[in-house]
Formats: sequence, C-alpha cells, structure tokens
Amino acid sequence: MKKLAHAKTTDIKGILKLFRRTNDAMVNENNTMWNEGYPNEEIFSNDVNSGQALILKENGRILAYLSTSLDVVASFFPKSLSQRKATELLEIANHKGEPIIILHRLMVDPAFWGQGLGNEMMHYVQSLFPHHLILLDVYEGNEWGKAFYEKQGFSRYENYPSEIKEGMNFDFLYKLI
Repeated sequence: MKKLAHAKTTDIKGILKLFRRTNDAMVNENNTMWNEGYPNEEIFSNDVNSGQALILKENGRILAYLSTSLDVVASFFPKSLSQRKATELLEIANHKGEPIIILHRLMVDPAFWGQGLGNEMMHYVQSLFPHHLILLDVYEGNEWGKAFYEKQGFSRYENYPSEIKEGMNFDFLYKLI
C-alpha cells in the first residue's frame, strides 16, 4: 500500500538511493541538470530536517520525492539575494498576495515512470497547500519536465538565468491552486 508523508531522517538513505536511480536514468536520456554535486546528501538532509521533504513510499521503498520551500529569494536568487528580482518573478506569476510554495527536486523512481506517481505527488502537494501560488523552475533542456508541469496546469515563462549554476538558464513555471 502506498503512503504519502513527510520524510523522516530514517528515510534519507532511501532518498539517496532514489536520487541515484533517477539521476542515472536522466543522464541516459541526456538530461544532466543534476550533476557536479547537486543535489547531494546535505541538501536532502536539510530538506528532511526542515520538514520540507515529501515522499511516496510503498513496502519500505521510496518511489517518489519532492521538496518544498517558502522563500522566493533564497530559492531563486541565492547569490544576489535580490528582492527586486524576486518581485519581478512574482509579477510574472501574477502574484496577488496569495501564500507561496516553491517546489524542488521532484523525483520518481524510473521503474515506475509513466504510472502516475508524479501526478500523485502533485495532487498531494496541492492538497497540503490549497489556495497557494506554486512556483518552480525547470532546467531549459528538460523538455519532459516542462511538459509534465504544463499538463498539471502550470504556466511557463521561458529562459531566465540561474544564480545556482553559472551560464545555465531555467524556465519558470507557476500555478495558482
């Protein structure tokens, strides 16, 4: 039986195994957005310890993972800490003062791709955060990811430069629940 829940510290090893399986499958499909040490065990541990990591688990195996955050500046502009850039991003998303939730690092075990687990994770997030503006970014080369989120009803703003990885652009996606 599948269980959706907040991850616990005892889940970190399973999350790392899921990450390795997912990243290997992504690299095989020429999607190298997760490389050069990102994400890593420290990031996943921080997600879990801050209560921001959500998992879908069945029979002890983690099938899907997603992290959330609340800080637009820290999530999108960690180097410049630019409030001006954050305000511009919120204007693109037609922010009218709703609470904001930011999504990070959605992973689904490749053995279960195409079986609706990503949809389950998205429905779970939306049930946890009703009436929120959901924000996320997707590496510009991740066409599958962009198509997935657009099928979920997200709007897309193309090509804004990343502060996380020099020389890399992302597409910004947003949706009001």
